[in-house]
Amino acid sequence: FPGTRKGDLCRLVIAEARDPLIGKIGLIQYLSPPAPEVAVDLSFLGVGRLVFVGEIDDVAALHRKLLAAGAVIATPPHRFDVIGADDQPKFMQRLCFFDPDGNFFEFSEPAQPA
Repeated sequence: FPGTRKGDLCRLVIAEARDPLIGKIGLIQYLSPPAPEVAVDLSFLGVGRLVFVGEIDDVAALHRKLLAAGAVIATPPHRFDVIGADDQPKFMQRLCFFDPDGNFFEFSEPAQPA
């Protein structure tokens, strides 16, 4: 794998979105030798930071689980409306948070019109 040497071990997981038109994501874990530790900043989101975006069925339930686990919540669940590619309004409920490694996640679920 790029960035490794002969004999190194890594794990590659490819996850597909619920909608196959949205795409896939590949996640790599370096097992041996392990990747070096990096400083984690749970307050910064900007150029160079990864943002993982997904759709789930229950934003409120995820919020409760994250709070119970002591997660750093960037924004509590909140509603937002956007105009989709089809020029129709889309109503969503969203939750944003950092995982313990400093990765930023945004999960949304469809909502009813206000």
